[in-house]
Amino acid sequence: MKVIIDGQQRDIAPGNSVTVEDFIELLKPIVDKENKIISNICINGACMVVGRETEWRGQKLDGVERLEILTESPFRLTISTLARSRDYLGAFQGQIEKFLDVLQLGGEESAYDTFIADLEGLRTIVGLFENVRAMYGLDFSRLMVGERSIDTVSDDMAGIFTQIKTAVQEQDVVYLQDLLRYELIPLTDTIRGVVDSLTAELTAREKNGI
Repeated sequence: MKVIIDGQQRDIAPGNSVTVEDFIELLKPIVDKENKIISNICINGACMVVGRETEWRGQKLDGVERLEILTESPFRLTISTLARSRDYLGAFQGQIEKFLDVLQLGGEESAYDTFIADLEGLRTIVGLFENVRAMYGLDFSRLMVGERSIDTVSDDMAGIFTQIKTAVQEQDVVYLQDLLRYELIPLTDTIRGVVDSLTAELTAREKNGI
């Protein structure tokens, strides 16, 4: 099996690894020593982003002819993840508008399920913020979005999510429409501002070697 890390073939024995997952765990300490994080994995030419392990979990190593690993610095990986989050937010706002149209027409049960799934994606982004805070020791009371701190924005997000969950469970269509139109859409813009603030902070830290 050929093992390629960032374009260079490496002589790394599989040891006791039976599955691809086992071997990736073997590679992680090697990559860590180079102050990098695995970002993409290509198995026999089929590439996937780390975080979607279900695509290769359980795959036997003896069926792999070429395993290619792409790495990034922790800063670069976090910044690229934030960029993908920003793209998701743009699409999510369009989904809110579509759901509002469905609600206006009476709202089908499946539409609620789709919206809840989309909302979970938004909650995942909010969870990412907390991971970034912990990873880099950021002070969210100091980082601002407009005239508000990220801490304050986080509190607002939690409150709005709770209200939306209640409205969906009770199928209170009028209240839900108001929440989406006057709370969630503006909140999405604010969350995009959080992404931009975090990206700027991490870019500055990377540039200054902090």
